[in-house]
Amino acid sequence: MPSNSGRSTLATIAASAGVSVATVSKVLNGRTDVAPATRSLVQSLLQEHGYVARRSRRARTAAPATVQVEVASDLCTYSAR
Repeated sequence: MPSNSGRSTLATIAASAGVSVATVSKVLNGRTDVAPATRSLVQSLLQEHGYVARRSRRARTAAPATVQVEVASDLCTYSAR
């Protein structure tokens, strides 16, 4: 069942599957240390509940993209001519 906010959580999926939140997390992250039958059950429950993962903390705090600029010109250390 979805939580009060209408959004399914890892805990909701874990309770439905009879596994730990850590196991559901392992399935979501593609870890190989989950039994195939358990993986299949958790994946089907994730789909059934319409679970949508939040962006990870790592993704939210990732450094912005870097742009490299190449200048084909004679440049001095302190100024461009």
